[in-house]
Amino acid sequence: MVERVPEMVQDLLDRNQISTDDVVSAIFMSTPDLTCMHPATAVRKAMDFAEVPMAGAQELDVPGSVDLCVRVMLHVETTKARSEMVHVYLHGAAVLRPDLAPGQS
Repeated sequence: MVERVPEMVQDLLDRNQISTDDVVSAIFMSTPDLTCMHPATAVRKAMDFAEVPMAGAQELDVPGSVDLCVRVMLHVETTKARSEMVHVYLHGAAVLRPDLAPGQS
């Protein structure tokens, strides 16, 4: 959690050329098998997100779902069109949305 969640958020910022000042808020969703820490806590410890409101929720425990998974929805201020935004799927998460993650592993 401490390494992977900040990695995911930083990758989103980098690939979309967004700074932390552009982030209005963030919502994290994690699978029920992740209980060591809130994803927002991991981001606050590792990144400059002290002024960013963040919330967390638990994904439904659906049979056959991906385990050990954290998702984030960043709300950002940008002039980019939605179609220009890059979605990030790391460490095998591309199976969740292969249509949005071409070439990502």
